[in-house]
Amino acid sequence: MDCNKDEAIRAKELAVAGMDAVGAKRFALKAPNLYPELDGLPQLLATLDEYISADKKINGEVDWYRVLAVQPFADEDTIRKHYRKLALFFIPTKINL
Repeated sequence: MDCNKDEAIRAKELAVAGMDAVGAKRFALKAPNLYPELDGLPQLLATLDEYISADKKINGEVDWYRVLAVQPFADEDTIRKHYRKLALFFIPTKINL
């Protein structure tokens, strides 16, 4: 099992190494299959998903509705809830399980 842990750590490090977000996500998705208890994987995958969402542009602009995972016609309360949920997820001092 330690062999899998080492491979998972290597996959996670390769994901963070500075490649494009889609390539990094491919490596990051290998890590939980090798060693699910590796720290920081949910946050890493969520961060990569946000980068991928931000890369998809409409008329050269970031589609913020896609980043927040809401419909363009969503009401203000829904947008606030999704923003708050996303912001709380990325607080580095908070443990998200």
